[in-house]
Amino acid sequence: MDYGYIPDYEQIDAFSSTLCQSRQDLISLVSSDNNQDAFLYRPLVFCLSKSPVASKWLVKDGEYVRLKAYNQGNIGSCVGNAEALCLSTEAALDIVQRNEPETFQYMASPEACYGFGREAGGMLGGGDGCYGAAVAKADMSFGTLWQTSYGSIDLADYSVGRCRDWGRNGVPSGLRDIAKQHKLSDSYRIKTVEEAWALIGAGHPINQCSNLGFSTTRDAEGISRQSGSWGHSMAIIGRRTTKGGNRLFLIQNSWGDNWASGGLYEDQPQGSFYCSDKDVEKAIGQGDVFVKINVDGIQRKNLDWGDW
Repeated sequence: MDYGYIPDYEQIDAFSSTLCQSRQDLISLVSSDNNQDAFLYRPLVFCLSKSPVASKWLVKDGEYVRLKAYNQGNIGSCVGNAEALCLSTEAALDIVQRNEPETFQYMASPEACYGFGREAGGMLGGGDGCYGAAVAKADMSFGTLWQTSYGSIDLADYSVGRCRDWGRNGVPSGLRDIAKQHKLSDSYRIKTVEEAWALIGAGHPINQCSNLGFSTTRDAEGISRQSGSWGHSMAIIGRRTTKGGNRLFLIQNSWGDNWASGGLYEDQPQGSFYCSDKDVEKAIGQGDVFVKINVDGIQRKNLDWGDW
């Protein structure tokens, strides 16, 4: 089924050819990786807990506080929603690393990510959908906006209507200079699952675009099995290794909190699931899985996941 991921492989390849190739940095990350479990959403939860929107994005569930999920609604804006979560997570990680959690205020705007992505991908006009390379290009070309008020335009609450409008007509001109203040410097198309594993361990969220579907029922460990086909984009925001030695990636979907049922591992976010590294390897093989790079480049963030 198509949930808004419409790949354009010619444009994906063309964009990738323009990027700074950070292969040596990744080789270093892979070779030095300690395989420690990494939960990139936990710094985001920490920052949100001190923000004005804590009650909107966090829910108490017994002994745990869980991150809630974006919900794209009845529009094929999955790529923009996944990108917004990646950017929000990246921002929180950078802020925590600098020991400035009080500076985090709002989550990124999916409408802006989607509208800018559609423009960068040459897709403005009729229809819905986007692809991973397009939003990666948009991050570098246009920047992004956050879920707050910009004069008369209030982005605090996600709007399907606004998302569709911006996806067809572009982000309004009055917001574009503001968005430029939040541009990323580069991006990288991930080529192997070892790169993805090391990047997550180093604190870099990933936008995974593919046609892989998954079960809507998680097992007791929060794991969903690959099943069926979705034209979809989701964010990778964690990793862990089971007691049996199986490597798992944490995938956050954009269908709200309750699209899947079953277990959650520790403080696993609502609306998310773990999947095997083999599944992520299949997605990477389809060629549209990107990590975003800020001014610090690809390097290990100075965070000890044992503290999180």
